[in-house]
Amino acid sequence: MQLAVVERTAKTAKAVEAPFHNVILARVSSRLSPEQALGYHAFMLDRERGAGRSGCTIAKLGQPSHRGTAGGVNLWWNQHQQNFDSIRGKLREHERRVLSIILSCVDHNADPDIADLGRQLTGYVDPKRAGAAFVALVQALGSTLAELYRIRAP
Repeated sequence: MQLAVVERTAKTAKAVEAPFHNVILARVSSRLSPEQALGYHAFMLDRERGAGRSGCTIAKLGQPSHRGTAGGVNLWWNQHQQNFDSIRGKLREHERRVLSIILSCVDHNADPDIADLGRQLTGYVDPKRAGAAFVALVQALGSTLAELYRIRAP
């Protein structure tokens, strides 16, 4: 299968923009450009649909829910999982580390310290510099996701 391409413009970012369900992305969202936000939204949408939040559950993978369902119904799930895995595989090692930190803060009860995360990834000791460095890493990852999903400015 070929990787599905998401092409959107920055003008549609306001119409598509929904709040992030991730603590880190919600805190940094005001500092993201429309293209970066759309890159994260496209990636998270593939992640959610690939995890089974699209109406198909992981237990139903490859199994029709009843006899009237066509056998190819669950191929849609596979497409989103394949897109998620493909995009994740194209990321560089430092981007994967940032992504794993972002994905670990999905729980609404999570309370990560941005400065502490920046200190772990960059080595800065000053909290302001460490926080700014982490935000810059999140922005850079958003730009990479936008490039991989071929999201373009108007």
